[in-house]
Amino acid sequence: MQSIPWRRSAKLFADAALEESAPPSPRVTLLENQHKNWDGDESVEDAVLRMLVDTHKHKPLRTGAI
Repeated sequence: MQSIPWRRSAKLFADAALEESAPPSPRVTLLENQHKNWDGDESVEDAVLRMLVDTHKHKPLRTGAI
């Protein structure tokens, strides 16, 4: 018997719902609470570090005709 496509998607949705209903593992909870969520602002320390790292990136050489 051939599988009908909507049955496959229904199984995927059922699997996703089952996964979401399961309690999160302690490791996932720890990782979620370990770092502050991104709020759109960058600390001065992070901005300086990013700029320092960016200065050491090599720019690609030009290739081909202009």
